[in-house]
Parts: sequence; structure tokens; C-alpha cells
Amino acid sequence: MFTRSQMQLAPSMFGTALFQRLLVAWAGIFISAICYCLLRSVLDIGYSHQASATIKWAIIQWGAWPIVLPVCLYLFQLVARHLSLATGLIASAVFAIGGASLFASVMQIALVGERSWYETTYHMAPIAAGTYLVFGIIVFWHLYPSAFNQSKPTIVIENDETIELTVWKGQVQTKIDTALIEWARAARNYVEFYAGGKSYLMRASMAELELLLPDHRFLRTHRSYLVNKKFVVGVAGGSTRSSVVLESGLKLPVGKTYRRSLLAAIRPDTAIA
Repeated sequence: MFTRSQMQLAPSMFGTALFQRLLVAWAGIFISAICYCLLRSVLDIGYSHQASATIKWAIIQWGAWPIVLPVCLYLFQLVARHLSLATGLIASAVFAIGGASLFASVMQIALVGERSWYETTYHMAPIAAGTYLVFGIIVFWHLYPSAFNQSKPTIVIENDETIELTVWKGQVQTKIDTALIEWARAARNYVEFYAGGKSYLMRASMAELELLLPDHRFLRTHRSYLVNKKFVVGVAGGSTRSSVVLESGLKLPVGKTYRRSLLAAIRPDTAIA
């Protein structure tokens, strides 16, 4: 599941590292297509393609993406935040294919000659879908670099009080002192940490994480949540629906099976009935 911080691409998405990577990928595809046609026209006697015609063809096929991409990113962000990740991907894919086809129709008329909307869409749909897939992989890699890292979670023990975990912050792998981690949550095949208002990722399950973290510092409050006792100020709610309250004011859910052990672990005078 995408977090709000990871999906905040607008309004300055034109200057983001993600959009810059997508532009570089688009430029690579655009230039490669032109070079392929020009090289083939030189090496293949039976294939003739003028440079001007090749450039027009590349513009028709891929010229829409610098315009379509920022809108796709914003649409994906908006839909995924309010509905679901899958819905966001589908909505942005439909817009990308439709936008690329419409652009191709307009450019086909302007640069070459008339062609029906149906014919253009028929030819453009597979190309646009394949291009969208490439950009989708780049977006996923940018937001979730740890998903492509198959290395096992590592732990560095400096001394009895300092224990560091190897985690990801954006595209950079770094280390974080477990004492600074306020809380963590499971998210598919990785764990997301929060410390000092920043989020970090590590490819591990909650069960693996519990084995790495010191028992005297962390409490499991839910099958998907874990908190640092140092940042807990109390437990709110009744036995049916409880939440652990952190110093920041954030409330995290408490599972029924974890409530008793949580109340026993924190100081009785901080527990809120």
C-alpha cells in the first residue's frame, strides 16, 4: 500500500526525481526508435526510410508521453489515495493509452495525412501499453527500491545499547538505530519504519523483524503493527476496540490478542482505561 508521503508527486512533479527518470526513459525509447529505423535503412537494402519520415513516425508513436506522464502520475496518486492501488493503475493506464492514441491521431493528420481514430487506436494501443508498462516498472522501482533487493535483512550490533538495521530511505540504503524507531507496520513483503517524521523500508516480515529487534524495547500491538515502548504514553479505548497512543499523538490499533500483554508491559499509571 502506498503511503501519503510516497504518493505526494504533485504539484511540483515536474521537478521530482521520479519525473526526471521517466523523461530520461522516454528520451531513450524515442531516440532508440529513430536510430533503429535509420540504421536499418542503411544496412537493409530492401528497407528504405528517410530521416524526416522516421522522426515524424517517432513523434506520432511516442511524442505524447512528456504531456501524458505528469497527468498519469497525478491521476494515479489521486485515485490510489482515495480508492486503491489497483484502481489507480487501471485508471492511469486507460488515460495513458487513450491520451497517446488521441495525440497520435492529431499528429497523424498534421504530419502525414488522415487516419481514422479506430485505426490509430488499433495500432497505438499495444505500443502505448508496452510503453506504460516500462514506465510503471520505473515508478514502482522508484517508490519501492527494496522490493528489487533480494538481500536478507541485516543487523549491526555496535554494543548492548546501540543496535542498527540496514534500511532504505528512497533510493539510498542506510542504517538506522533501533532506539530511534517510533513504530513500524507491515506492508506486503516489507516493513515500513517511522522515526523522526521520516519513513524507512526494509524487506522483511513482521516475524523476522521481531527476531531482529531487542525485546525490551518493542511491543507487538497488532499483527501488522509494532511500537517502541519509549514513545508510548498510554492505551485508549475499551477491550473491544483499543489503540495505543504515542507521544506524537498518533493512535495505532491494538489487536485483542495483544491488549493484555501491552497493558502489562507499559507502566500502569500511563494506561488509559
